[in-house]
Amino acid sequence: MSDLAKEESQSTVSRNSTTNAVGDGSGAGQSMDGNTVNPADFVSTLQNTFQSMQDRFTEMMDKVMERMDEMADRLNELEKEVTDLVNYAGNISDQPNKDTENVPPGGGNMSE
Repeated sequence: MSDLAKEESQSTVSRNSTTNAVGDGSGAGQSMDGNTVNPADFVSTLQNTFQSMQDRFTEMMDKVMERMDEMADRLNELEKEVTDLVNYAGNISDQPNKDTENVPPGGGNMSE
């Protein structure tokens, strides 16, 4: 049995338990003969599939945007730290060489 036939069979079983939005519920989801699919059921299946795909796409897009925002925040922090270090390096070259005054931003020990 092909994947399409299996999917149609599963769709038919699930739709038989509920009322078809297009029909009256009598025979809803059943094919007219062994090889033909009811167009309303086919359209409904396609709509459900596309909606599912759209939902997954939206979810993935939200995750990507969230990660991009996090990365932008991290880049902004890095840029600020680099700017602080450049300013610190400029201040060192402008001042006389005194070990007590050469403390990097944040007061950290550069030798560790």
